[in-house]
Amino acid sequence: MTPEEVMELSHIGVVFFENFVRTIIALLLFGIYFLAFCIGLYIYCHKNSTAGGAKKAMICVLLGTFVLMLLLLVSGVAPVPGLVKYALVVTLPGGIMEQIVAADAQSHSLVYNTITNWLSNMVILITDTVIVWRAWAMWMDNAKVRWTLLLLMLANIGVSLADSALDSQTVLNNLAVTLDWVSIVLSFSVNMIATCLISFRAWLHHRSIKSISIARKWTKGERILLLLVESGGIYALLQLLSIIASALSVKAPPLGPISFTSTLTIQFYVAAAALNPVAIFILVQTQNTYEKASILGRFQHPANKINHSMVSAILSGPEGNVAFTEQEINITCSA
Repeated sequence: MTPEEVMELSHIGVVFFENFVRTIIALLLFGIYFLAFCIGLYIYCHKNSTAGGAKKAMICVLLGTFVLMLLLLVSGVAPVPGLVKYALVVTLPGGIMEQIVAADAQSHSLVYNTITNWLSNMVILITDTVIVWRAWAMWMDNAKVRWTLLLLMLANIGVSLADSALDSQTVLNNLAVTLDWVSIVLSFSVNMIATCLISFRAWLHHRSIKSISIARKWTKGERILLLLVESGGIYALLQLLSIIASALSVKAPPLGPISFTSTLTIQFYVAAAALNPVAIFILVQTQNTYEKASILGRFQHPANKINHSMVSAILSGPEGNVAFTEQEINITCSA
């Protein structure tokens, strides 16, 4: 076997190894997501038969994300059989390298890669929108905060669409690769700002409740607000890892370990983006509904008041996370 043939075999081995690993991980992550989605749907059907429009809207969001994730799985797995057939089964006079070129053309890998990029960005944008909505609904009384969130989200959408459009080109230039990690940086910024806003409002709520309570336990409302903050922090950690991996892969060779690690990191990042809303939906729904604390019925502070409908919009709004009781609950927060 000549040195050229050894290099060709090594090249095709790397190609197939990376494709098979990505396929296995894609199937595994989709299986985890599908299980979580089914659990969330089951809980919704058995505990929210009379749910309002907000929760129904959230279910539509979850269903839409499920469709995107299913299409994402298909677009990632579909090229593999064609790649195996035309690279290994169908022989060509030019040898293995010519067969690999033919396999890329016959398996339509470029088309599927384009679809994968668009679907991945759509899933991430949906999750970013849900996260922004949490903070938006919690700060309805502050126009500056709402405008900041809106402008950040619009910039996030614009960069993501530009990134998808450039990735759709036949030849990926440096700008397209750079936008891959720039879009993640912007998404990370949106998530961190929204999570910090939720954290601050949760702290105000906890401080106000603590000031009128003696030797009390954490309420369900406080636990759910803490859950939103923790989920945002975990999601931000995955985003940070994706930023580092994508930035390192800008000048890395296509089939090198850095590019391969970056691809796997993005896979986990997209899966985490899809899991974020449904996981919170499940965790919050299993805690049933808020119960009106008796002490809140006796005390009421004149500071920044968050009424029942506002908090309901925060947590059961487009996310459908929390169902309040029909009684009015006034949560007071210090300025």
